[in-house]
Amino acid sequence: MWLPCGYASLWAARALPAVLGALAVPATYLLAWFSFRSRLIGVLCAALMVVSPFGVFLAQEARHYTLAILLVIASLCCFVLSVWALRQRAAPSW
Repeated sequence: MWLPCGYASLWAARALPAVLGALAVPATYLLAWFSFRSRLIGVLCAALMVVSPFGVFLAQEARHYTLAILLVIASLCCFVLSVWALRQRAAPSW
């Protein structure tokens, strides 16, 4: 079977999930900080994300599961901010 050279790069296929996996660490810190308003808990959650074997495995795969992880973290941040606004008896802002 003939495959053309230069169209598919293994490095390019794995670079985006690795970058997204690296971006998941500060996103996890922000989610924990929004949730608990504690820098210590934010750092602990980010540290758990760094050493998580499943997170490292997903970041090494050539599939974009880490994009789904970032989208889940972003939606949880929006949820936490909405709950925070409702507890303050204010309308959630965009």
